[in-house]
Amino acid sequence: MELVQTTEVTIQLEKKMPNPVPESAPEPAAPPPPEDFKELEDPFKDETPEIPELKDPFVGVNRVMFRVNENIYDYVMDPVAREYKKIVNEDIRIAIRNLFNNAMTPVKFVSSLLQGDINKSTRVLGRVIINSTIGVGGLFDVADQHFHIDDVNEDFEQALGYRGVPTGPYFVVPFMGPLTARHIVGRVVDSFLSPTVLFA
Repeated sequence: MELVQTTEVTIQLEKKMPNPVPESAPEPAAPPPPEDFKELEDPFKDETPEIPELKDPFVGVNRVMFRVNENIYDYVMDPVAREYKKIVNEDIRIAIRNLFNNAMTPVKFVSSLLQGDINKSTRVLGRVIINSTIGVGGLFDVADQHFHIDDVNEDFEQALGYRGVPTGPYFVVPFMGPLTARHIVGRVVDSFLSPTVLFA
């Protein structure tokens, strides 16, 4: 009888005792360090192409011309532009700008053709026909305002760039500012197609 009671007490004590805490699992081993740093590169890094550096063999002359142009702008161009804006009505200024832009049609058309862009060539022709007739010789941009035909910004320099012609050395030209050799060639060709380029 005493043996049975002792056994029951032992069973009850075992039930009240907390379960033993299991041993914690071993921590996973750290990954080995990468053999090179390629694995640490940001996969979302923007891979923009490098911009080619402009050649500036005439840096001394260009600095002098830059200061000359600054003085021309500060003491001639800027005061004239301010007076022009005060004297000439905005609508008249827009009409004059439209007229010059319409005269640039040969430049835009030839450049678009040289780049093989039929869409732009067609837009240039459509704009000049509409603006030269309904737009009273180009004074009004009817093609954009009523027919939603966007303007085309093209010139011979862009056509040269499209064909892979390098930019060439860098120059600062009086009254015209910084230009590359390709810009200068483009401006010369554009001036034969439309003399208004000289005032653009």
